[in-house]
Amino acid sequence: TGSSTLTVAGSLGEPASPGLTATLRGSLADFAFVRRFAQSAIRNPQSAMGSIDVSIDATGPLDRPVLSGTLRVSDGQWPLTMQHAVTGANLTARYAAGVLTIDQLQAGFQGAALDASGRIPADLFRSWLPPRWHDLVPPSPGPADLTMRVSSLTPEIAAPFLDPSTLEQLQGRIDGSIALQADRAALERLTGNVTLDRAELSVAGVSFDQQRPTRLVVRNGRVDVADWDWGRGDNHVVLSGGLILGGTQALDITARTALDLRLLGAFTGRAQSGGRADAQIRLGGTVNDPAVDGFVTFANG
Repeated sequence: TGSSTLTVAGSLGEPASPGLTATLRGSLADFAFVRRFAQSAIRNPQSAMGSIDVSIDATGPLDRPVLSGTLRVSDGQWPLTMQHAVTGANLTARYAAGVLTIDQLQAGFQGAALDASGRIPADLFRSWLPPRWHDLVPPSPGPADLTMRVSSLTPEIAAPFLDPSTLEQLQGRIDGSIALQADRAALERLTGNVTLDRAELSVAGVSFDQQRPTRLVVRNGRVDVADWDWGRGDNHVVLSGGLILGGTQALDITARTALDLRLLGAFTGRAQSGGRADAQIRLGGTVNDPAVDGFVTFANG
């Protein structure tokens, strides 16, 4: 179809069978029908672009074949709107012995770059599969892991969703990394950390650069703010506490802030504000039923 070709060759079932191999090579543009499954997220997109190379091998007995395969996507482009698209998408992955290994995942969007790799063993999801599929997916112990690096993240990433007049009030750049592990497909089994090596932010000309690397620690399904100190002087935000990802989804986050009220100009159009606000706010309760308490004082408004 189009420039894509599917080839199937070999044999399966007899003791001396060499195995069956299916190979798909071609262009992502030939699979535009996939857009129909994501119409709620993608509005009026152009066709996807890039090359795809998939190979799946099956060996062994017919009733219990051993599956393995590889996947490569090169120079991919996936439109999100008429003007904005994920570009430079490259994916290299392989599956064998019940383990999906993502050797490399790269993509870019509005100047930001993503580089990730990971490992997903079948034991993470095998219990969810119908019993008749268990023979196709052999047990594979060990934790799943994800390592991801994001660089040059700027407010431009919000261009498809924000009004241009609001966007021009935001400046900055964020570089960070994520490292997560889980031995079971449950939020309470998630451990790892999120680190922002660089976080520079300016709202309506008011600076909020981080004073040291921002760190979030994930342990047993809970996210704790290990270090969050942005800005200084009249423009300062310090966060502490954390939240539980699974179960009750409990919140316990405290924000201590001093804010130059000029930053409200990013959201109030022609109206210009001034002065200073000091606050200490605690967010408690749960995600579905949050509770907020604290104080805010204003001066020279």
